[in-house]
Amino acid sequence: MILLAVVLWTVPVQDTLHLGWLHTQAIASDARNSQSAHLAIASAERTAVLQAARLPQLGLRAQATHQSDVTRVELGVAGVNPPSPPRDRWQAVVQADQLLYGGGTVAGRVALETARLVEQQAGVTVAQHALRGEVDAAFFTAWLLQERLAELTAVDEDLRARLDGVRARVHEGVALPSDTATIEAERLTVLRQRRQAASQRLAALAVLARLADTDIDTSATLVAPPLGPVVARAATGALDTLRARPEFAQLRATQHRLGQEALLAGLENRPMVSAFAEAGVGRPGLNQFQRDPAAFWQGGVRVTWRPWTWRSADRSATALREQAAVVAAEETALAARLARAVEADLALMQQLQDGFVDDARLVALRAAIERTAQLQLDEGLITAAVYVAARTDLLEARLAERRHRAELVRAEAAFLTTLGIPLPVSED
Repeated sequence: MILLAVVLWTVPVQDTLHLGWLHTQAIASDARNSQSAHLAIASAERTAVLQAARLPQLGLRAQATHQSDVTRVELGVAGVNPPSPPRDRWQAVVQADQLLYGGGTVAGRVALETARLVEQQAGVTVAQHALRGEVDAAFFTAWLLQERLAELTAVDEDLRARLDGVRARVHEGVALPSDTATIEAERLTVLRQRRQAASQRLAALAVLARLADTDIDTSATLVAPPLGPVVARAATGALDTLRARPEFAQLRATQHRLGQEALLAGLENRPMVSAFAEAGVGRPGLNQFQRDPAAFWQGGVRVTWRPWTWRSADRSATALREQAAVVAAEETALAARLARAVEADLALMQQLQDGFVDDARLVALRAAIERTAQLQLDEGLITAAVYVAARTDLLEARLAERRHRAELVRAEAAFLTTLGIPLPVSED
């Protein structure tokens, strides 16, 4: 328990939450952050292996054999018998090879490995970019519930005041007991809605706390980001800004990697030249007629070339180029889909902004009706049920206005996320 208390005391508790900060924190605390470093280390090791092909390659070769026959020299001279090679043979050789010309294959493999690393790291960035959507969903759910709680609290305070007044009039005999029951029932409904909203808000805050890997106080205040100026600047060149999304960087990296593979496949038919040297001991040595073990050495140049491969290199390169064309088509389709999403976001934002005037007018009208009903209730001209209906209509109008403003900010955040533009970060 003491250790738990110390841990909780040392973790900073957030009492004010900004959407941009939550985006940054969610990505910073994502477990996949280490993937890029691990991928870079693994790629560096593979690159070192590939580059080792330029270094001398040492090897050891040994064998022992028995031959059924050996080469003999017949001179046809009586009494003259040249020695014959031994039938039992063995050799132990140390060999060294040095690549002199590899046709560019080593450099091509290194370039391909680098392209693969860039592609893999871009994939990590794409995966982390999706966290913004998860943060947005939890943030705006909690924010809308926060606004609903504030409105329900005001309604509860108002109903409590109305209830005291109605009880006084019932006591004076100028109001019916059913009026008290009506207001009490409505207040119980409001309290139930508050508990439900508070529970849902806590669940949304718990999701945010896990995404941001930080403790969030249950009384934390969510602050709507001022995205209007950023959105206005981004909207002027929205379609051009789309290319900033990480998916496009990944697709470009994939095309580059396929291009490197195609280049490497085209080097398959090039000759390779290497120098070699070997030294060893065997029976016999280089002198085949010497029956005693002897040391030997030799060196030279070796050329390896496959001029005819049934066009396998050309076919491999063509297949890779066709695959790159598929990726290019996918990039075009992604740009078109995002462009449609941008147009939908812009239309939604305009629709919500145009509706604010109607929302304000509706709230003003409902407030005027509620004030009139309140006066009429105080004078005993209407029942509590009529007043509660007017108060409920005002509540719905105010909640609708707050919901529409939250939807606008959410649409603005979605618009910036679609474009790949980071949100302003604030910790105040």
